[in-house]
Amino acid sequence: MSYICPRCHYTTPRKSNFKQHLLRKNKCKMIYTDIPIKTILNTYGFNVTPAEKNVNPNVNPCKPYVNPDVNPDVNPNVNPCKPKCKPYVNPNVNPNVNPNVNPAEKNMTNSIKCDYCNKLFSSRQGKYKHQKYYCKKKKNNEINKNNKIHKNNKNNEIHKNNKIHKNNKNNENNEIHKNSENNEIKKKANELVINMLQKIIPIQTNNTQNNTQINNNNNNNKVKINNYGEEDLSYITNERYKELICDPRNSVPDLINDIHFHLLHPENGNVRITNKKLPYIEVYKNNKWVTRNQYKTICSMYMNRSNYIHDIYKKIENQLTDKEKEDYLYYKKHIEADLFTFRNIMTDVKSNIITGTRNNDCLKELREKEILKLAKEQNKKPIEILAELSEEYFYSH
Repeated sequence: MSYICPRCHYTTPRKSNFKQHLLRKNKCKMIYTDIPIKTILNTYGFNVTPAEKNVNPNVNPCKPYVNPDVNPDVNPNVNPCKPKCKPYVNPNVNPNVNPNVNPAEKNMTNSIKCDYCNKLFSSRQGKYKHQKYYCKKKKNNEINKNNKIHKNNKNNEIHKNNKIHKNNKNNENNEIHKNSENNEIKKKANELVINMLQKIIPIQTNNTQNNTQINNNNNNNKVKINNYGEEDLSYITNERYKELICDPRNSVPDLINDIHFHLLHPENGNVRITNKKLPYIEVYKNNKWVTRNQYKTICSMYMNRSNYIHDIYKKIENQLTDKEKEDYLYYKKHIEADLFTFRNIMTDVKSNIITGTRNNDCLKELREKEILKLAKEQNKKPIEILAELSEEYFYSH
């Protein structure tokens, strides 16, 4: 069902919306018919209460509502008192003073003044804002102060520069005076040197030949590196051999390190690996460095040194205990069949050679440490150990 307003043809399916349309404050325009709203409400059967939109259909809108209890002849704006009555006047109040003005504010207006232009203010906030942004006299005073400070700074800088200039002049004069004195001293010294040289020149010509011979001999006394396979092993003691035999796993790498990279015997340093990424090794042979296959040379080195240790074992067998003999022989038998340990030993030998070649850059410090270590072990002085070393050690420094 749809509800249609015959006045403006407003349509809606809801009854409540149609009722609100009819009872609204501003009535709809009569576009199609001149039917009053009261008849539309009656036709649709709406029961209108007085509270709805303050519209009462029973009241005639043309006649104004009159209260029966009020006398229309009496004017409500007229004072009902008699005209002879006088108004109440407070004797404590001065009639000449305006009661709306606070006397404390008058005192404040007299006291709140601008510090620069003496302008009056009703509050301290107004005074603060005026002095901060708008007071012209304050700005002029600040400009004058800045100009004075700038002038004083300039005068101080000029005074300082003058002092520095005077001090520099005095220093220059002193330096000139000192230089002149030094030049005179140098001249006298040169004259004395020339006189001494004239006396020494004939003697010096005789000594030059002797000095050249000594220098040639020193150049020839450098370290002579032994050929590969012809190393000097006389400095290795029996105690050291016993230590190597007691540790058969690391005996060969330690022996190679003692032979080719001993700090106090550089004449046996005839093996080196300059680049660990390349499969080559350098060997000193006939006063030359010869490159060889790295793996083959390390394997041959291992076999030679292991045989050498076995020969020494036969010589020192009586000085070893039964357990040391058993451990050495057991390891000697099983090392030939165990490829994993053999490969690890090869890597140990290679790493010893690489570290030995790198330590050549800091030989002096390492040799000093080695001498001190031997002195502590043997309970000797470092001078005594140096006396026992070969001559080639001293020429290598």
